[in-house]
Amino acid sequence: MDNSVYIARQPIVTDEKKIYGYELLFRSIENDGLESAQFGDGTIASTRVAVNTLNHIGLDKVVGDELAFINIDSDLILTDAILSVPKDRFVLELLETISITEAMLERIKELKKLGFKFALDDVSCSEEFLNNFRPIFPYLYILKLDA
Repeated sequence: MDNSVYIARQPIVTDEKKIYGYELLFRSIENDGLESAQFGDGTIASTRVAVNTLNHIGLDKVVGDELAFINIDSDLILTDAILSVPKDRFVLELLETISITEAMLERIKELKKLGFKFALDDVSCSEEFLNNFRPIFPYLYILKLDA
């Protein structure tokens, strides 16, 4: 049985090309030995990334003194499992596929009051994107743009 732990680390850089943090991404080794990012459940994938980083590898080994960004879907943000990540070291990266419901907005407000930071991934200026995410703009720590 293979007990190996896999995480991909993608640097997040400022406009001056300085490392600001690292996005931590789920990876696994498939039966054929190839690395894969395929998964059926985003909540499980993000939970595995957090658990493996914190309990098996060590946050300092993975990101040093920088921030760790972790993808959060609408299911995970509504659970209390999210409370187990260190809010001073993690940024909760909201996926662009999330629909902002009243429950989601209230949860983001609650977590922000507790000291959690939020990033919005793959920011777009489309009317549909802006209309969906406008209610949470006051609670965002960072907007991620692809250059």
